[in-house]
Amino acid sequence: MKKLLFLLLFIPTLLFSQNSWVNFKVQYDFYGVQESNWFMVEDTINGDTAIFHQPSTPYQFLDTTINLQSGNYTITLTDNYGDGWTSTNPAWFKMENNCQGLIIDWQLQGVSFFLRDTTVNIFPCPPPAGGCLDSLAIN
Repeated sequence: MKKLLFLLLFIPTLLFSQNSWVNFKVQYDFYGVQESNWFMVEDTINGDTAIFHQPSTPYQFLDTTINLQSGNYTITLTDNYGDGWTSTNPAWFKMENNCQGLIIDWQLQGVSFFLRDTTVNIFPCPPPAGGCLDSLAIN
């Protein structure tokens, strides 16, 4: 009986959770090392963090792809000083996948903020066919 109850509770989870993925292209400003970061949190009961990133060098560029379950996520950019990701060179935050295209396209040059966030709905999306997802891989 316990197994049957477990199975009845577990089947909806299997049916409604779908695999997906997103790619982030993030250009930080000069001061990012000292004052900037961003993270993506799943909007469910447990609120798991899907990704967190803080730059380690000035003007760092991040191009990374992560696998995740479809659903709602909150994206949050922070700047501890409050001037936003602004310095001599442009800064931006982009999030996309093949199924939805460009989900977020924030051009951040001249935009002041301490906290900038939004909620996005990630649709089920099969991984890209062929090729390597890691552009820095040497194999």
